[in-house]
Order: sequence, then structure tokens, then C-alpha cells
Amino acid sequence: METEYVSFEPPNVAAVRMTRGPFFIKAFAASWRFSDAGDATRVSFKYFLDLRRPFGFLMPLMLRAFARETQGRIDGLQRYFERG
Repeated sequence: METEYVSFEPPNVAAVRMTRGPFFIKAFAASWRFSDAGDATRVSFKYFLDLRRPFGFLMPLMLRAFARETQGRIDGLQRYFERG
């Protein structure tokens, strides 16, 4: 999947949209928002995913895959900052 930034405001926001992807994905967009939470940083991820017909039956599988991928990114981000 190829994406392009639609918003990039370090250190607060990064947002992308899909420019080219697998044939079964009609649209994809995502944003990461970072905010101060006292002695920690709060990270909010939002994803939008739309599948082409007749691939809607894949949505549960895709949502699990995106959830797993997102958790991996969160874990990596946490490890990075804990080493810091």
C-alpha cells in the first residue's frame, strides 16, 4: 500500500491517505495524534477502511489485521520511548 501525508504537524499530528493499494481496498486513511498527558504522552490512532464490493465479507479479517498491526506499532513506540 502506498500513502501520502495529508497532514503533518510535528509533534502533534500525522495523517495519511492511500494513493495506491490492494485491489480489494477502495479507500484507506489514518491519523496519529499525540498529546501531553502529564508525565506521559497519549497517542490516538484513527483508521478509515472501505473495501470494494464484493469484498465486504473480508472486513472482520481486515479489522483484526489492522488492530494487530496497530498494537505492534504502539508496542514499538512504547519500547522506543522507554529506552530514551
